[in-house]
Amino acid sequence: MKIKNYLIILVLVFFLSACGVKSVTSYSVQADIVSVSEYKDYSCKELALDALNIQNKIPEISSVIDKKKKDNDAYIATAVVFMPILAAGIKGNQEEAAQLALYKGQLNAIRQTAILKDCEIIIQ
Repeated sequence: MKIKNYLIILVLVFFLSACGVKSVTSYSVQADIVSVSEYKDYSCKELALDALNIQNKIPEISSVIDKKKKDNDAYIATAVVFMPILAAGIKGNQEEAAQLALYKGQLNAIRQTAILKDCEIIIQ
């Protein structure tokens, strides 16, 4: 009976400590709202170059976000056996997710500005 109580306490401690750590997938990150006024003075060429620069950053940060999510999920799955030791290994990916949200918001603002300026650029 004591072992069962001990395990219940360990499970509660682990999950309470892990509650403060959030991990998301890159797919689930929503774009921040970025004003088109930030890009109002850009030429079509500048819009295209800025969009390309941002688009080139997205795969790398998305990969970091997804890797951290996968690692955290593995830690949590393994933690059932080795809880106290593994709880310290769980790291959130909110900083990277915030950066990705900004990138997505910037691309949306550039896309809207390009439409307003009748620029013929394609932004994915």
